[in-house]
Amino acid sequence: MGKKIKEEMDNQRAIFVEGAGKHSDVKPERAVEIFEIIEKFAGYGFNKSHAAAYALVAYQTAWLKANYPVEFMAASMTLDMGNTDKLAVFKQALQEMKIPLLLPDINKSLVDFKVENGAIRYALAAVKGVGVQAMETVLAERHSNGEFKNLEDFLKRMDSRTLNKRQFENLVAAGAFDTIHPIRAQLFEGAESLVHYAAALAEERKSAQNSLFAMEETASADLVSHHLPQVTEWSPLEKLSNEFSAIGFYLSAHPLDSKMAQLERMRIIRYSEVAQKLADRPMLRVQLAGVLLRKSEKISQKSGNKFAFLTLSDTSGVYEVLLFSEVLTRSREFLEVGKSILLSADVEMKDDALRLTVQDVKPLDEMLIDKVHEVALTLEHSNAMEALKKALTTAGEGKSAVTITILSPAVDKMIKLRLPGLYNFSPDLRDELYRLNGLKKLQES
Repeated sequence: MGKKIKEEMDNQRAIFVEGAGKHSDVKPERAVEIFEIIEKFAGYGFNKSHAAAYALVAYQTAWLKANYPVEFMAASMTLDMGNTDKLAVFKQALQEMKIPLLLPDINKSLVDFKVENGAIRYALAAVKGVGVQAMETVLAERHSNGEFKNLEDFLKRMDSRTLNKRQFENLVAAGAFDTIHPIRAQLFEGAESLVHYAAALAEERKSAQNSLFAMEETASADLVSHHLPQVTEWSPLEKLSNEFSAIGFYLSAHPLDSKMAQLERMRIIRYSEVAQKLADRPMLRVQLAGVLLRKSEKISQKSGNKFAFLTLSDTSGVYEVLLFSEVLTRSREFLEVGKSILLSADVEMKDDALRLTVQDVKPLDEMLIDKVHEVALTLEHSNAMEALKKALTTAGEGKSAVTITILSPAVDKMIKLRLPGLYNFSPDLRDELYRLNGLKKLQES
């Protein structure tokens, strides 16, 4: 009775009623009542011993989550390590529980997720396209001979048969090498050359021959630098984009983080607030912002019109919205994966789940650009000051103030400077600022 087919159920009803009368002298009316009880129970029912076992497991897991939340979440994420969508849900739960999720680290991460000082360290094997077996080999080397001191040390000890170019690139994009070489763009662009170099080192070790590769560490460092291209480091947004590609969701930060003050001022809410805003109302119009992750277009069998499901991400998590034909046609030029958009949507509760139907779509940056009162830059050093001056001069006058927080060698501490004048904070200027050498943070308010 688990999967009911109406015609078959009707046949079984007749057989049951006939058999009950024939073998047990049960009247047809009573037999029908009994069959309907069985039919209703079969909708979702199981015996008491089965229910008791489930109840015990539910109690045990609830107790573990309540008393050992960090350990429980690390184990749960390990269990679903190959499912990026589930890991994204766990990440959202960790935010609500105020448990930090740390980037993968070639010297600190394990193959699985692990607890680290009240936080959870991301699993190396959970990085896309890397694989458990390769990471077990890396961990075995680390356990046998200690942490990797620097990039040269890692390449000397890496087995090129274990780690190929694509695996190396994904680990770089995920931030796994940040502690031994912080410039991700260099490692990513030089991945093929570095992997070949590691293979040559492995071959030399195998043949036990002395060569330039067997020279002292300073010479090795020179050789490694020869294989690193001289490229500009990724901007914060480029880092996040590549991190998303390697992990499957935004981990270290979110592209909307720098815009939160503006969004709040414009009463644009986060997805996590939608249910509370709806409360007991049948429907509500809301404004939401999000980065477009996926777009799935379909054709209605009834009307033949196109409609689409969009998957978006904001700072509170991932959500899905529906666009019907007219809005889809009007908004198509803005629906580019990776872009931030502003949605006006009707929210209602359908089958115990929120349903968001989009009524309008706008490019978020264009909607916010004239709402920026202040741009706050945090710089690692003063090397970018000339480029900053040129970018602001090119942008011209506008409505946005610019402040800089930078380390002052004179007093050996961070100081905040407010630049004279107001500037035109255009999309072009934003792109230029994100490419400044040494930019640590850009905050719009």
